[in-house]
Amino acid sequence: MYYITISTDGSGTKLGNPGGAAAILRSHLGHYSEASDGRESTTNNEMELLAILIGLAAVRWRGCAVLIRSDSQVALGWASGRTDRSGRAYATELGAAIDGVIATMQLAVTFTHIKGHSGDLDNERAHTLANQVRVGMLNSGARLHTDTGLLAVPVVLDTTKPRKRRRG
Repeated sequence: MYYITISTDGSGTKLGNPGGAAAILRSHLGHYSEASDGRESTTNNEMELLAILIGLAAVRWRGCAVLIRSDSQVALGWASGRTDRSGRAYATELGAAIDGVIATMQLAVTFTHIKGHSGDLDNERAHTLANQVRVGMLNSGARLHTDTGLLAVPVVLDTTKPRKRRRG
């Protein structure tokens, strides 16, 4: 059987601001992979849960054993189904997606809590990647309208004509 350990972390500040999520995957054979994504308007808990989904979605081996390691007890509760997801729309949506990946890929998943920012290399790497996604989204022009609370992403149109290449 193939064994994979997935270490996850999410990065969000407050509702309405961009957030990032990341997962570090390691197999018992020494394979290593990183995956990350983000959302424009989110919360930290949503990003923690998205990180788990990203990690599971990156698994390419059907029927393997997966250990999910997260520093978020809330996300672990929602992902494992131990905590009721109905109170948050994103928990219901992402939780159902997690359930779908687990069922489709026939994964044997175990969830475990780790202490965040305690020197765990994979958790620290996931934290760094998630922050890079969040900060990158902020620096790319995604800004919060103070009057509406909605993100405004400026559209930049390139009006220059493409240059013809000279063959030489």
